[in-house]
Amino acid sequence: MRWEGGGPGRWLGRDPALFEQEKGQWVSYWERFFPVMLLMVFLLPVDPFSFLCFLPGLFLLPAVSPRLRGVFFWLLWTLLSRLWGPFFPAGLLDFLPESIIVLAAYAAGWYSRGKRSWWQGAMPAIALILFLSFVQAYAAPPYPRAWASPVDPAPFRVTGAGLNPNTTGLLLAFFLPVFLAGWEGADGVLTKRERYVAGVLFLLALPALAFTFSRTAWAAALTALLFYVGSKKGGRRARWLFLPLLAVLLFPALRQRLQVPWQSSTFQYRWRLWQETLVFMKKYPLTGVGKPVLASFLQAPSRGVSHLHNHYWQLIAEKGLPALFIFGWLVDTYLWRPFVRKNQRGRVSCLERGVTAALLGQLVAGLAESIWASPLLQFLFWFGFALLDGG
Repeated sequence: MRWEGGGPGRWLGRDPALFEQEKGQWVSYWERFFPVMLLMVFLLPVDPFSFLCFLPGLFLLPAVSPRLRGVFFWLLWTLLSRLWGPFFPAGLLDFLPESIIVLAAYAAGWYSRGKRSWWQGAMPAIALILFLSFVQAYAAPPYPRAWASPVDPAPFRVTGAGLNPNTTGLLLAFFLPVFLAGWEGADGVLTKRERYVAGVLFLLALPALAFTFSRTAWAAALTALLFYVGSKKGGRRARWLFLPLLAVLLFPALRQRLQVPWQSSTFQYRWRLWQETLVFMKKYPLTGVGKPVLASFLQAPSRGVSHLHNHYWQLIAEKGLPALFIFGWLVDTYLWRPFVRKNQRGRVSCLERGVTAALLGQLVAGLAESIWASPLLQFLFWFGFALLDGG
């Protein structure tokens, strides 16, 4: 029997019951392979096209939520800034990879709401990252030497697979409050055994994060944990904050690393980068110059970097000043205000608190780091953004 009603069945010429049955089978396959796809993203973090496997999840969305409309608005301005920018069409080269990452992350995050499949992909990946970090800290200090100069108090630095301690540190800082939320319950999604695994990963992530000697990642983690515990029943959780404080007291290298960071050569170098790119912002305040042009400027031999080490400065240089206001609007409208309203009513779950804390930690890290310089970190931001979507 052909269905003459509304909906997809009408256009496909199928019985609605049969259509829903086939859709349910497809969803079951998605559920089965979802942890594997997420694990692949962690293992191939530098390839934007490794995120393509999540795009079919957009068809599972029942409707376009306000938060998804905000994401589309962000991508629309990204496209318009490229079309109106001074270096068209070269500025379009990064629009497709960014769109793939953002939409794939949103589809994956929205689908993961209330499910444990994403935990089954994230926990093995972080466990592997932690294991390799400890192996590197033990077997190869200092490695590489560019990250542990003779005048640096750090005896070594864990750089991770991306050969960058800041990227590895921000990844661990993101998952610290998330695993703490999983340990405390994760809203009944995880089994008792999985909760214990999340707690072990949380405890192991603390020394691994310390081994990166990344002050930016430390600031992100501290902000996230303080935000997480600064809530109802927070006194019981506050005891975990004594662990990093105890580590700072016991290890002089950690304590020396924290002393006057703005007087370090790293900060002075970044300050010079920000001043040199100010000319772009004054000349192209509305559209920016685009990521390819900015990357080419920064990769000159006299600079030798790939990003500006400041998320907000990077947004203005790439997409213009309106991008900064749009990003601030997204954070205020869809992250901060919903959390404050639900928290005042006592309706914020542990996982919501953990993911919100992780995202706010990344925003604080954005003052001294380009938090989207890594495709994986950009994916995680929009993944968490969608994970908090109530539909």
